[in-house]
Amino acid sequence: MLNGRDATALERTRAALAEGTGAKVPACPFDATDPAAVAEGVAAAEEPPVRSTSSSTTPGCSAADP
Repeated sequence: MLNGRDATALERTRAALAEGTGAKVPACPFDATDPAAVAEGVAAAEEPPVRSTSSSTTPGCSAADP
């Protein structure tokens, strides 16, 4: 799982790794210096992504299907 505070930069990195490796690359934006944010981010990453009708992943965590 990738992590970072800048969601835009995190998504760019996640997409590049997924494209370059063909693997699913999960990414969750949160501040790793905030224990509550870490707990929320890890919990979100452990659950399957929720897909909306537009096929976007919500909330906060994403993983690309290669």
